[in-house]
Amino acid sequence: MKKHLLLIALLYIVLAACKHQTGNSVIQKVEADSLVHHVDVYKGTLVETKGVIRHICGVDKRKMKLQSEGGRYIKIVPADTATCFDRDLYKRKLLVRGIVREERIKKETVAQMAEDKALLCSIDHAPCVDKPWIEKMKKRGVADSLSNRAVEQLRSDMVIKSRDYVSVVVIEANEVIIIE
Repeated sequence: MKKHLLLIALLYIVLAACKHQTGNSVIQKVEADSLVHHVDVYKGTLVETKGVIRHICGVDKRKMKLQSEGGRYIKIVPADTATCFDRDLYKRKLLVRGIVREERIKKETVAQMAEDKALLCSIDHAPCVDKPWIEKMKKRGVADSLSNRAVEQLRSDMVIKSRDYVSVVVIEANEVIIIE
């Protein structure tokens, strides 16, 4: 009987220790440029990085473009899908904490974008959903050239990196702190 109680107590301690370890997420501090270059290493990891916000989606304010010191871009989305980003974050240097994901835009998708003459979002290269802006670009007569330029940039990125997709690094932000 004592052995069973001892075994149960030991099992409880082991389980409690395992739960404690998984409950305490360790935040990895990483330079934004390193994160972009080594996204495979950081996927699914809780990270902390810094950069300047260069664009906030005007449609729903649920995605931002963070620029690293080296000029690389990371898509920032709120972990809580009901949250929107404040316009005051534009051009501010931020510290961002969250989980890293990677979205891939396949070669076939880029070909379809070219065929559709889609105007692409500067944050994640998805077809833009800002209908007033799209109409404005069409009226100005620049929609096709903007679409062509964006598609060619994606194709060039695939050639340079010898891949059949474009990688978009995403952080699902739990916390966004203004530094400057």
